[in-house]
Amino acid sequence: MRFSLTSAFGDGVENTRSMPLLPNMRLKLPAPALNESGERSPCAVVEFRSEQCSSSAAPLRKRPTELSGGIRAALVEGAMVCLVLTACHEGVTAPGPIQFASVTAGNDQSCGVSSMSRGYCWGSPLGDGTSGSSTTPVAIPRLIFSTLTAGVYHSCGLAPGGKAYCWGQNATGVLGNGTSTDSWTPVPVSGGLTFAMLTAGGGRTCGLTTDGAAYCWGENDSGELGTGNSSGPQMCRGGSHCSTTPVAVSGGLTFVVLSAGVRHTCGITATHVAYCWGYNFDGELGAGTTTGPDSCGGIPCSLTPVAVTGGLAFTAVSAGYIHSCGLTTAGVAYCWGNSSPGPDSVRTGLTFSAVSAAVYHTCGLTVAGAAYCWGYNTYGQLGNGDTTTSWAPVPVSGGLVFSAVSTGGTHSCALTVSHAVYCWGLNSEGELGNGTKTGSSVPVAVVY
Repeated sequence: MRFSLTSAFGDGVENTRSMPLLPNMRLKLPAPALNESGERSPCAVVEFRSEQCSSSAAPLRKRPTELSGGIRAALVEGAMVCLVLTACHEGVTAPGPIQFASVTAGNDQSCGVSSMSRGYCWGSPLGDGTSGSSTTPVAIPRLIFSTLTAGVYHSCGLAPGGKAYCWGQNATGVLGNGTSTDSWTPVPVSGGLTFAMLTAGGGRTCGLTTDGAAYCWGENDSGELGTGNSSGPQMCRGGSHCSTTPVAVSGGLTFVVLSAGVRHTCGITATHVAYCWGYNFDGELGAGTTTGPDSCGGIPCSLTPVAVTGGLAFTAVSAGYIHSCGLTTAGVAYCWGNSSPGPDSVRTGLTFSAVSAAVYHTCGLTVAGAAYCWGYNTYGQLGNGDTTTSWAPVPVSGGLVFSAVSTGGTHSCALTVSHAVYCWGLNSEGELGNGTKTGSSVPVAVVY
């Protein structure tokens, strides 16, 4: 076997030697290298390859597992042993399943961060250097993450120090690296900003800096960047107005959370006021109108953040395709859009702790950890065991207790209190992560 040690922050420091890979082996790692902030990381990336594995072989293609103490591994290339592991400094002794700390659902992909800060994706794109898909989780090599966010055709991740990385299709500059070139491995977002959160949407990405300032990058034909215009500042592939690097959202507002939808973005300020900007043909901005307040190529839009009407105090917001939803401080869910230009309460009598809006469906999580979904159900994305559309929340089957829920294009995923991930709905690219491309109208466990 070849043993190669590289710091988790990708500084290229390597120490290589040959050694056998034995059951229950313990690793004694050298002191980790300094990270970008001048601090020592507690983790490092360790690569094992057999002599038969090519250096360009895509790592982590099959059955990733996570070992206690911080090692993650995956078998690739059939019977040959090619492993890419992340090891925390204290070493490891015994194998175990991945313990997920978060999950995010995109259009054709889902991603999650493990409790040991390793990023995994399934479906497509993956972030492992390949442009294909996977029906089981694939580890993103050489980086550790605090959060991941999956968009329509791209995904992004936030490193512990606040540095942003993105990967996937990049025709509108959604990767934020100053180009419109696709990348199947994570590339750093330009600008040197330190982010506290990221949100990947349709043709753009947005982020909050540590001082609550909002920045967006990507497509701007409908004012999605919130800069006060829809005319650039650049032109990307296909003739769309865009910015390939982060630009500040106008208005000087301080946000605590952002959510990027397909063609609009919403955020909440520290005073619990919800604002939205971008496309508004269906009232998805919640501004009380479907005819403005601005015009983007003849389509109603807002070029800057506008307050959601109703005077409600929000703690959470989620932007979908033609609608948005939010949670009040009392745990009541409200949605707007789909030709309703102001917030309407979700009439269930349930108290929610989270809400997630997708293309044509929405899911919410109650304070007791029960998941409910509503909207179109063509592919079983409501998770209630059938494909019948429901305009009222229906309980997700299985009786599982969840701590988080995330909706994608036509599928949904949720994290249980025991740190397992379940997904349901369409599965054309393996986005359910259960080892197949067969859809499911009930939750299925993501396999490792």
